[in-house]
Amino acid sequence: MDLAMQERILRLSIPEPNSGCWLWTASENGHGYGNICVGGKNGAVIRAHRASYEAFKGKVPAGLDLDHLCRVRCCVNPDHLQPVTQKENILRGTGWGAKNARKTSCLRGHPFTEDNVYKNGPGRQCKTCARLRALWQRADLKKK
Repeated sequence: MDLAMQERILRLSIPEPNSGCWLWTASENGHGYGNICVGGKNGAVIRAHRASYEAFKGKVPAGLDLDHLCRVRCCVNPDHLQPVTQKENILRGTGWGAKNARKTSCLRGHPFTEDNVYKNGPGRQCKTCARLRALWQRADLKKK
């Protein structure tokens, strides 16, 4: 454990008593994540939560990202961080990809089951809706 880095992280964050978060008070990037310089004057700038995890818990396993379990981007409490795959981190989030992955039915209410879904790249398409669209298109062509 890197005691100097631990002391630095504790000095540059403030504890939030209700949530247990350690709120980063130093430099942040444009997305709300803390930045910290490691390796002296000409060192690299890394995410503060990653530096905190590594200082208090150890290396982040290769190929894994750190997920903020508290959902607070500027939190550097290592107990609020969990190493997960990038896919798992995204699916746990609140972005459009995560929201779509959690959907259990299409806009018309047809269930997203294995037998009712076309895999369309990263997305899904309802087979029932596709069949209905095809019927409507054929009916429109007959009218012309």
